[in-house]
Amino acid sequence: MQFHTHAVTTDHQTDKEALSQALAKAGITAEVYPLHMQRQAGLLASLLADLPLDQRRNTRSTFDRWVKEAIAWRDDVRALAIKYRANHPEEAGGVVMITNGQVYGWKDQLRDPRSEAPGAVAVSSEGQIFVAAGGNNYDGAEYWALA
Repeated sequence: MQFHTHAVTTDHQTDKEALSQALAKAGITAEVYPLHMQRQAGLLASLLADLPLDQRRNTRSTFDRWVKEAIAWRDDVRALAIKYRANHPEEAGGVVMITNGQVYGWKDQLRDPRSEAPGAVAVSSEGQIFVAAGGNNYDGAEYWALA
């Protein structure tokens, strides 16, 4: 039996449900995720491809689990930022800073990543999520990655 994997690239305005239904009508079983997940999907696919052959049997379920976890993580950090902003209306705009699942402050703008440890998260007032990446805990992160 041969299996095929399909990827669908759309813009952010595509109706996820309508696309899922159209694919199902065509006999294609697929998971549809928003555009912002494509970068992470490529990374996850490359990680799965690096697994030894004997460990690739359940890669589809592993991939699906990782994508769902990434979506849940985004929802969680956005919820933390929304709650913080509701309790601190004087801190409009800027970014809410989160690490280890806890808000640790607010900044009027995204600043030099070297002032943050890798893994720190900044959530803008528009809901964009940035993760401090590279570097180390002593020297700070090297750059901000859009999550």
